[in-house]
Amino acid sequence: MQQYDFLTSSPRINEALKKLSRIVQQAPAEALNLIQEITLFEEFQNDIPAKAYVDKFRGIIYFSIKQYDKSYRYFKKALSNFEKSGNLNEQSNILNNISLYYYGKGEYYKAIEELEKSLEIHESLNNRQAQLAIYNNICEIYRTIDRHDKAIRVYEKVLNSGLNHSDRLMICLMQVNLADSFLMTGLLSEAHVWIEKTDEHIPKCADLNLLKLHYRNCYNYYRLKENYKSALEYYIKFNDYREQQARRMEDFQSQYFLKKQELEILQKQKDELEIKNTHLQEMHQTLNEKNIFLNTIISTIPIPFFVIDTNEVYLECNEAFASVFGKTREDFIGKSVGISSSISQTKSYLEMDKKLLKEKKLQVYETSITDHSGKILHVIFFKNVFYGKNGEVAGILGSFIDLSEKRELLKSLQKSEEQLAAVFHHAAVGIVVFSMKWKPLFINSYLQELLGYNKEEIEQINQKVLSNDKSKQYFDNILLSLEQSNARYIRRVHRFVTKQKKEVWGDLSISLLHDEFNNPDSFICVFSDVTEAKKYEDSLSKLNNLLSSVMNSPYQIYIASLDRNYRYTSFNKNYQDTMKKHRNLDITLGGYYLDNYPGFEDKENHRRILDNVLRGQVHTGFREYSLESKQEILEYFYCPIVSEDNSIEGITIYSVDVTDKILTQRALQQSEAELKSANYTKDQFFSIIAHDLRAPLGNIRSVLEFISSNEDTLNEEEKNDFIKELHMEASETFNLLENLLLWSRSQRDGIIINPSRVEVRKIVGKILKLYNKIAQRKNIEISTDIDSDLVGFFDYNTIETVLRNLLNNAVKFTPAGGKIMLSAHQRNDEIIIVISDTGIGISKDRLPSIFAMDENITNNHTREDSGSGLGLILSHDFVRRNNGTISVKSKVGEGTTFTLSLPLSD
Repeated sequence: MQQYDFLTSSPRINEALKKLSRIVQQAPAEALNLIQEITLFEEFQNDIPAKAYVDKFRGIIYFSIKQYDKSYRYFKKALSNFEKSGNLNEQSNILNNISLYYYGKGEYYKAIEELEKSLEIHESLNNRQAQLAIYNNICEIYRTIDRHDKAIRVYEKVLNSGLNHSDRLMICLMQVNLADSFLMTGLLSEAHVWIEKTDEHIPKCADLNLLKLHYRNCYNYYRLKENYKSALEYYIKFNDYREQQARRMEDFQSQYFLKKQELEILQKQKDELEIKNTHLQEMHQTLNEKNIFLNTIISTIPIPFFVIDTNEVYLECNEAFASVFGKTREDFIGKSVGISSSISQTKSYLEMDKKLLKEKKLQVYETSITDHSGKILHVIFFKNVFYGKNGEVAGILGSFIDLSEKRELLKSLQKSEEQLAAVFHHAAVGIVVFSMKWKPLFINSYLQELLGYNKEEIEQINQKVLSNDKSKQYFDNILLSLEQSNARYIRRVHRFVTKQKKEVWGDLSISLLHDEFNNPDSFICVFSDVTEAKKYEDSLSKLNNLLSSVMNSPYQIYIASLDRNYRYTSFNKNYQDTMKKHRNLDITLGGYYLDNYPGFEDKENHRRILDNVLRGQVHTGFREYSLESKQEILEYFYCPIVSEDNSIEGITIYSVDVTDKILTQRALQQSEAELKSANYTKDQFFSIIAHDLRAPLGNIRSVLEFISSNEDTLNEEEKNDFIKELHMEASETFNLLENLLLWSRSQRDGIIINPSRVEVRKIVGKILKLYNKIAQRKNIEISTDIDSDLVGFFDYNTIETVLRNLLNNAVKFTPAGGKIMLSAHQRNDEIIIVISDTGIGISKDRLPSIFAMDENITNNHTREDSGSGLGLILSHDFVRRNNGTISVKSKVGEGTTFTLSLPLSD
């Protein structure tokens, strides 16, 4: 594959780029000027490789002068152009630079992503040495963020692959780091395997730093295995290298500090002769001799700190203290305490200071001070005496913590006053300063309490205490990361185990301290106890996970919350979607809930509901929606949101879809009602049928008994009259039973409707033959008016039954001498059949329910000749099944007209 080495379209640009590559690191300003010249070349505008190199060098320059965001933008532009020109090597270099950018920002996983992209390029180029370097960088990042498990997997993958013969020094370094990661995770047997492999290769590397790290691993392994003899041997070897380096540094530092001390004393004596007395001069000299590191601590911590002598005059303070009162350090030094206090406050402070100078015990008390803006701050003071070189009390060291903004948080977390301890001795902040040899230079009281050891014990057995829970190895890796990344500090949440085997979580911040030559000579660790906060955070995380699972439930659950002003503070997607679906509203956080109800009365009703909920009530109900012929029913709950102090902060709206449940309940209720009605109708129906059957059968029995008893005395004419009466009663009973059977079959769907073409004259003629003689006996005239060749499309048998029932009723309820008219005509696409009589008629209140089963049963016997009404019910059912209609008009004393409409064709 083609490799690019400033192969642009112009030799002039190539030469300029070569020069630029030589000066880019040493002379950034000159390099930027040269870049400006290159961009003015005429051929530069269309040369993509040239643009890529220029953007790359710009990125390098801005990175070197710590303008990292600007550097990142140019690296991204360079990467795009190198991708266009196909320069894989340069793409990889740019990705490595972008990885450094993310690493410096603490975005470690993004840094790893960029390195993995670079790794893919070198794998395609089969560049083994570059692959090794990238793998090692990835592992170092994992180790930095304490993901030793991931680092182990990558190390093992590389060391067990074909890449392990490319670079002996790099392979040896990876073996040392892999062994250290196993030690950090407590996998001692695996660590021992790689320690032995390192023993085989490290003599060939001839690298003293690697050898030192290897000895450190050996020492830690044997110490953890409790093989203290072997551990001591490697400890001596490991410290031989450190002692040699440290000895040379100490000799140099001692000469430097001696000279520096002499110059400082001379300068101080000169200044103090003009502005201070002899006592103040001795005090400053004592502080400088005994607390060389104190200024570093004071400037590092953000907590206000001050020093006063026994006459209440400021000897020292930090910027954090001065800024509270809107002044500078110089405004305080040499001034009395009253400069920072009101008269009443000064009196109180002087009384407390006198008590402290007398008792010589640490003071911790809460009070208030006034800052430069006039604001009253609630603070906790921490004060203790300090001593001069002759052992007498020289003054007071003090600091305070502003509780004004933290009081609510402290209240909610129920932290006691002891957790707000002093900065140095009883503060809820642990401070320890170590030399690079792990010798403790300063340890505050809080650390002693946390570990369970007093200061003397810590100084005597510091190695043992610091080695507990692998702390020393942990710090070594952090220090190495600090040195390599040039970061100001590294912050971790770390688990500590005290002397009493108690688990404590600390928020740990570690910073390097440098000497006059900018070389690290010590480091400071500052941490606070966050055990309760960690528990609270874990509980809160679980609660948030639970809330998230409910809010994002795939089931039909709708949740929203409002503040006291009825504005949305949260809602889930289901709620948002249903508001859009049912009300066509796009709701937003902060939106006004009552805007969902544009109607005044509806809005006021909801306002009353919300007001009641804010008073502590719970409101429930149901809402029904219909959308695209689909019904949806929601059960809703309005509940108050109650805070820890029992105040109501807002409202939760919770709804669930109960459509299926409610519709099922309604269907069951309707079925139950219909079943009760059917049972009642059946009971009434059979009661009336029994009554209607009993009457004619009783008459028949009475007539037969009379004939039987008087057979010898009856003449032929009387017997014929009785026989005619029996025939009429039997016919009525037969019609009733036939209708009953037909109705029973229709209720069981036993009657099948088979529509066909039927001649109306033919079916009417057949029925008239049945009733002409009966009508003649009652002297009733039956006339017809039927269109010729009129043919309909219906079921012959069922419509015959309908016409027979209607004609039977007309004959039955028409008095002697009356008339019956039967007509049939075509109207549009239907046949109209009309049967009218001049009979007794039907009452007006009976007409609307004449075809209803329950009404017929309940309101039976409304005509002169009683009947069950089953014929009309059956007729209505048969006409409906033939896709027709039946209606009735009647007037009492004038007659009744039934009208049928039937299909003319299919």
